[in-house]
Amino acid sequence: MRYIRLIVLFSFFSMNAFAQTPPDATGAVPAEVVQAVPEAAEASYVEETISPTKPGHVTVNFKGADITAVLEYLSEVSGVDIVPSPDVRGPVTLKLTDKPWDVALELIVKNYGYAYERDRDIIRVVTVSSLKMEELNTEVIPLNYATAEQIRESVTDILTDRGKLTFDTRTNSIIVTDLPTNIYKMKQIVAKIDKRTPQIMIEAKIIETVLDNDERLGIDWNLVIAAHGAKRPTTLPFEQWGGINALGQDFNMAYLPQAQVAVGAVTGIANVGTGQAATADFPSDTDTGTHMFPYVDVDQFAYGTLDFSQFSAVMQFVKGRSDTDIISSPRITTLNNKSAKMFVGKVFNYISEIEEKEDTGGSERWVYTIEKEEIGIRLLVTPHINSNGDIEIELKPEIRDVIGFQQVTEYFELPVFSTREAETQVMVRDAETIFIGGLIREKTIDADTRIPYIGDLLANVPFLSDVTSHRTQKKEKTELIIFLTVHIVKSPRMINRIATEGIRELKIPLDLEDGESQDFEKVGKKEYLEVRDPADVEKISTKKKRAWLDFRKDANKPKL
Repeated sequence: MRYIRLIVLFSFFSMNAFAQTPPDATGAVPAEVVQAVPEAAEASYVEETISPTKPGHVTVNFKGADITAVLEYLSEVSGVDIVPSPDVRGPVTLKLTDKPWDVALELIVKNYGYAYERDRDIIRVVTVSSLKMEELNTEVIPLNYATAEQIRESVTDILTDRGKLTFDTRTNSIIVTDLPTNIYKMKQIVAKIDKRTPQIMIEAKIIETVLDNDERLGIDWNLVIAAHGAKRPTTLPFEQWGGINALGQDFNMAYLPQAQVAVGAVTGIANVGTGQAATADFPSDTDTGTHMFPYVDVDQFAYGTLDFSQFSAVMQFVKGRSDTDIISSPRITTLNNKSAKMFVGKVFNYISEIEEKEDTGGSERWVYTIEKEEIGIRLLVTPHINSNGDIEIELKPEIRDVIGFQQVTEYFELPVFSTREAETQVMVRDAETIFIGGLIREKTIDADTRIPYIGDLLANVPFLSDVTSHRTQKKEKTELIIFLTVHIVKSPRMINRIATEGIRELKIPLDLEDGESQDFEKVGKKEYLEVRDPADVEKISTKKKRAWLDFRKDANKPKL
């Protein structure tokens, strides 16, 4: 019945519409033309006008149509009640192709000198002069994630001349007093801004592997990864550039760039590391000016990205090598666009100032000022998630060393620090890995060669130990590798899952007491979390037996 009525209206008013004469006093509905269609297809012609290409979009060609009829049509398309005031009248000429209905409404009211205000699903079209005299409304907009002060800075410019905005920090809400339509627009903007900030989990692995004799220039990572293939293009091969400063033989340990190791080997001291570091044997002999951590120019870093297949290939390759140690495996979670700091090294304490003071009794005393410096590798990572799901990582590695001491006075000297830092940007996808490599260390280690069994028995016997064992020194080269895997945290459970990967729990029954011995079973994390009732715990560890050497008389002592 709806289409029959429209066909009749179309046939009755078609001549009026195409002649572009002003609408008569009866308020006839104008014709709406979408495209050139034969006159015989009048039914489909009208139906296409009412059904736009996309939901909520319109394709129209109004020529001298009455504005009230046009607003009624937009109301049918949008499902929103559009009510014009009595002083809104006149013809409308407008042609649009597949545009949102609210864009059409905005164009009509602006082009013909009107305005509108919206309150939920009701829109009133009025004159501009009457809108300025409208009564103001006041609403409280609660916020979930953003702070009220941040939102106030973002939406203050939207207020009209009569509007005002305040905020309440206790409830984290903004209080808006303005025209209803302006409050509605402000709510839409706040809804887009006040969203949960995505979180990024950064999982690092700092690995040190011993190089073979045929790897004097380091591991050929390009060859390793190319042998396994890649599922998507990456930044391979890893390019290296720049030179290296002359180190000299005074430094006992150094990290050399991959292509520069052959230029003067620098020996090191093994197993003298102290402090809070998780870096095994990095030296701390600052009296001789020894570097306390890898000495390398920042332009010797080799950057690259790995997808999952490449990362798996590299990790399998590293695991298959002998003498490979994971120095540190830190994990850190940060908000989007917020920096996260990872530090591997130690804190170096030193006296920065000595001041002589005199007490009230006339005696003199010395006042020492102690300062701290982080010595080691520090990574500053700032993630940025874009709308496509790509993650842009701002990576800032920094290496800080103590390279010696400077004599300030006859009895006082200060440490000299060397800081080398660089900045780079890497684009990765979720769960992809950033590779930082090319750092090679050479050190001298002591090796004991003993006669099997006899050498161990006589190791502490004077004179005889020298006969059954032989101590030599050899040079050993290692390469430091850093992997940074980036995860977008989609749920709080994801953090727990990644953080507990590979962890297995040891189940201990709740009724453990004196008596027969009990064998405890190792169960996975999932099974452990599903245990709720103490009776279920007993079912998990039901294997019980008396120990072979359990000679207690009362093995089944009653509970107290």
